[in-house]
Amino acid sequence: MKRLLYVIVFFTISLRAQKLTLYSFDKLSQEPVKITANPLPVDSKEVGDTSFTVYGGGTVDFALYFVHGDQYDNIFNPNPTGIVINGKYFNFYCTQELSFKQHVNMLLDAKEFTYLGKTYLVTISLWENCKDETCRYRCYNVFDITDKNDIKQYSFNSIFEGMASFGEFNSDGIIDFIRAAPKVPDNLTVTDADLARQYYLITAYTFLEGRIVQLANQSKSYYYIQAKGDEEVQQFQVLAADWFFPLKDSAGRQIEPKSYFPPYISFDPQQSYLFDSEGFRIEKNRWSVLVKKMSDIDGAKDLCAELSKHEFRDVYILPDQYSGKISYQVLVGNYQSKDMALDAQDMLKNIGIMGELFDLKVGYK
Repeated sequence: MKRLLYVIVFFTISLRAQKLTLYSFDKLSQEPVKITANPLPVDSKEVGDTSFTVYGGGTVDFALYFVHGDQYDNIFNPNPTGIVINGKYFNFYCTQELSFKQHVNMLLDAKEFTYLGKTYLVTISLWENCKDETCRYRCYNVFDITDKNDIKQYSFNSIFEGMASFGEFNSDGIIDFIRAAPKVPDNLTVTDADLARQYYLITAYTFLEGRIVQLANQSKSYYYIQAKGDEEVQQFQVLAADWFFPLKDSAGRQIEPKSYFPPYISFDPQQSYLFDSEGFRIEKNRWSVLVKKMSDIDGAKDLCAELSKHEFRDVYILPDQYSGKISYQVLVGNYQSKDMALDAQDMLKNIGIMGELFDLKVGYK
C-alpha cells in the first residue's frame, strides 16, 4: 500500500512539473539567427615577439595575438593581446562602452552568422580576473564584417552563454541581442546566496550606428523579463515582464505587462533618476559631465536641445532638491567608465563649455 502511495505521489508531482511553463533564450526571439560558420584554430606562428593563433573556416580569417616580453606583468602591465581581422588589430572588451580592455588569448567559442545581408563574427570569452559574481559573466565581442575594410566592433556581457543571445526581437529589420544579469526582484528578500543566483533580469538591445541602444516601448519603458531558473539561464520561469509579445507565468497564465520603472512622473525631483529631455527615466550608470544647473525645467530642456545640435547624443537632466531649492542639472553622458566621461568633457571644451566631472553614485553637487 505504501509503495502504491509513493507511486501516486510521484506521478502527481511529475504531472505538475510537466505543466510548468518554462522559457529559454531561443524562445524569446521572433527570428533566431542562422549560424553560417564555426571558425576553429588551424595554425600558430611566431613573428618577432608576438605569437599568433590563426583561425579558419569562416568568410574571413582572423588570429588571436599575444605579445611576449619581460617588461610585462600579469597585474600591473599585462601582455598586449587581441584579435587581428583582415590585417586590422582590435582589443577585446566586456562592456558596451568598449572601455575596459580584456587581456585574454583564448576563446570559449567563435561563430559567424548572417542577417539581412550583413555578416557578423562573434567571439565569447571569460571575464578577465573575475571575482565572485563577475565570474558568471561571459564577454561577447561582435564584429560587423560585412565590409572587410570597415569592420565595426561591439561588446557586451551576459551570464548566458550561447548564440541564442542574438535574433530579431522588435521586427525592425536590425539585428538585436538579449542579455541576462543577476537580479533578485525588488519585492523579495533573499539571504541565501545560492538561491539568489537563480534570479536574473533579461533585457534587450540593438546595434545602431556603431553603438548599442537598449530597446524600449513607445512609452520609453525598457523591455525586460524578471526570471527565476537555473544559474546558466538555460530554462526559467517568468515572474514579471514587459516583452515584445505576451508571456506566461509558470502556471500558464498570461502575464500582464508591467513597466520596469514605476509609473511615469515627468522630472520628479524626489526620484534619483536621470531623465532625457522629454522627461522619461533613464537608469544611472557611474560617470557624467555636469554642464550647468538651471533654475527651471524649460531652460534645462532648451540647453539639452542646444547640446544635441553639437552632436551630443546622450544629454540628460537630473533634478536636485537637496541644495535649498529645486534646480535641474544638465548632464552629458551616462558612463560606467570615467575615461569616457573625460572624453566627453574634452569634447565640451572644444565648443567652449567647461563641464565638471560628475560621479552619479556619490550624490548631488
